[in-house]
Parts: sequence; C-alpha cells; structure tokens
Amino acid sequence: MIRAAIVTLAVLMLGATAMRADVAMAWSGGGTILVAHDSKIEGFNRGGEKMLWSAKGLDSPSAIVMSADGTSAAILDGFADRVAVVSVADGNVALYETPTTPIAATFFGHDLWLSLRDGSRVLRITPKGEKTEIPVALDPSHIAASDQFVYVYSRAAGLLQEIDPSSAQIARKLTIGSAGSDFEVRSTKPGDQAGATAFLCRPADGMVVAIDLVPLTSRDMQSGFSAPVDLAFVPFGAQLSLDPGTSVIADPGKQALLISKDPGPGRAVSQPTPVDRVFITGAGLFAFDTNSGTLYRVDGKTATKIASGLTATSFVPTSDALFTWDAKAGKPRRATIR
Repeated sequence: MIRAAIVTLAVLMLGATAMRADVAMAWSGGGTILVAHDSKIEGFNRGGEKMLWSAKGLDSPSAIVMSADGTSAAILDGFADRVAVVSVADGNVALYETPTTPIAATFFGHDLWLSLRDGSRVLRITPKGEKTEIPVALDPSHIAASDQFVYVYSRAAGLLQEIDPSSAQIARKLTIGSAGSDFEVRSTKPGDQAGATAFLCRPADGMVVAIDLVPLTSRDMQSGFSAPVDLAFVPFGAQLSLDPGTSVIADPGKQALLISKDPGPGRAVSQPTPVDRVFITGAGLFAFDTNSGTLYRVDGKTATKIASGLTATSFVPTSDALFTWDAKAGKPRRATIR
C-alpha cells in the first residue's frame, strides 16, 4: 500500500508537470539555449547573456523536443492543440494545428512525430508541412526513435508499436505492460553488435521492462526496485565520472537514484527528498523532485541542492552549466554549482 501511494503520487506529479508550465527550456547541444515563454520563442547564446533571435511562439508551452542534430526544435502546446517547429540557427518558426492534444514528440531525421493521446493517433509532420496520421493503441503516452524506426508506447493498452518511417505503417507490436511512466530508447554506439534497446519504467509494479528492439522481445526486471519512475543514460562525450551509457533511475519509493551499467537497481544513491526526474549532460547529473520543485546536483554519494520553486521545464542543463529562467530579467540565469 505504501509503494502504491508513492507510485500514485509520483505519476500524478509527472502529469501535473506536463499539464502546464509558464516556461519551457531546452539545450540544442551546439551552443544555443532555447526558451519558450509569454507567447515567444527565443534563442540565447551558450552563456545565456545574449539573445540571438526572438520569434512568435505559443501561449502555453509545455515541452521542447530537440532533433538529434540540434538544428530543429518542436515546442508543444497541449492546451491549444498546437505545435511550433523552429530552426535553431535563425529562429524561423512554422506553426501547426494538431487534431487533438500533443502529449509527446520525437524527431526521426527532420520529420516531427507527435503522440496525440486523446485521438489514439500519431501525427508525422515533414519539413514541408505535410501531415500523416497513423492510428495506434489507446493512450499513446510516449514516443521515441531509434536509428531505424519510431516507437510508440500506449500506456492504457500496455502496447509498444513499431512504425516504419518510410511507409508510415505499423511494422510490429509487443505487449510490455500498462501504466508505464517513462520510455527510453538507448541507441547503439560504434562497435556495438547487439542493436538498439529500449526500457520502460513501470512504477506501480516496481519493475523496469527491457526490450531488445531487433527481435522485439522483452524481459521484466523486478528485483531491487520499489517505484522506478524515470530513466536517463549518461550521454557519450559527457566526460563525467560515470561511464557513457550508464543508466540512472529515479526511484522515489526508495528515495534514491539507482545507478548501474544496464538499467537495474545497481548502486543506490540516497536523495534528500523523493526525486522523480533525472537529467544528465556534460554539466553533471541532476535529480528533480517535482512535488517540492527542488533540483539537486548529484556527485558521487552527495546530492547538493541547486534551486527550489522550479518546474521540470523551467531549467536546463547544458554541456557545461545549468540555467534557470529569470522572468524578471527575461533571460536564462546561470546557476551556482558547488
């Protein structure tokens, strides 16, 4: 019962964060900080001091998703059923209406793929503005791409569907369990032989599901978890003390981060509060408690408070720093990291 209560709270907190935020921030990976706020989309230099461009945006930005090459970004507005696609280089923006609520997005190349939760559909938008809708299973809450396919996880149906981008058709599907809170694809690095893998956090059942995307088979990992909610991997080239590809899982049931080579219970690092989100860049490993709005930097066995009163979209770690949004100054503010 205790775990069920914690899981319910964690999932509600994640949902509340996705529902509405005054600002959404993102890092291009190539030197630009993107900020969506007050019906504007703005690009700042890597230090946050200089505005590079400003463009008309969305009234209620809920998230920013970057393309893999960092040249394009998609800003979602789940209240107005709209999405803005912006060129990071010059701030050129294309605005699109969506049939229903855009809840999640990913890029495959420069095509944008959107999960439309209310309509149980996926919408593809090409750089030319061409739209294709694909029916999927009930409640498509998560979407991600490998180097070959787009994957949609439907939370209510507990179904993973593989979409071939060349035909915009569902190629294969696999039942992996309902009520997932995070779905991540770990792409291969040069020299890997096993192929891409994916992982689904299922906090209500205290497990992480591992999916081998080549044969499309899965296995449940239950030992050592309480309520695994969020998962992230150490990016290649981050130059952290953790090896590239290392997994970090936020488990608020244990009030800890779980660190291991492959997603699993691994080494537990206790946290001051029940953190439920994980962010990893070259600037470090950060854990976020949605309930209190508190952000921590985790180094070794120590979690240091960086800021409070935040939402999960009102800060962004870059390759060498962490920024929060200073609404009064109208620009990103570099956080002090001790």
